Amino acid sequence: GLSLSVHFRAAPEPGRAEASIRGATDALPDAGVVGGHAVMNVVPDGPPDKGAALRGLLVAAQAPAALYVGDDETDESAFALASEFPLLAVRVGASGVTCARHVVADRSGVDALLHALLEGVAQAA
Repeated sequence: GLSLSVHFRAAPEPGRAEASIRGATDALPDAGVVGGHAVMNVVPDGPPDKGAALRGLLVAAQAPAALYVGDDETDESAFALASEFPLLAVRVGASGVTCARHVVADRSGVDALLHALLEGVAQAA
């Protein structure tokens, strides 16, 4: 039930550091590795993920809709829920492949999105 996150953002050779970490974690039995922004998350095989957590929240709250914004590979399981729930899934930053239906370039794009949503709510009131 334990997990470990190994950050390598300050490594002089990030690619080499990531490869070394991946090599060490590949030898661990019953462990999975989820990458992120200059981090490798080592977790037990089959643990709950952000998608499972979001599904639980949506069901418990009986939410009519939700907004989920994320910028990491670990957010993909939550983005994928847009096929099951009325979810506005927004990826921040470029990604080769994403389940999010919408992408903004950076944090300023998130700010613009939130302002637009608030304006829409104010106009509807």
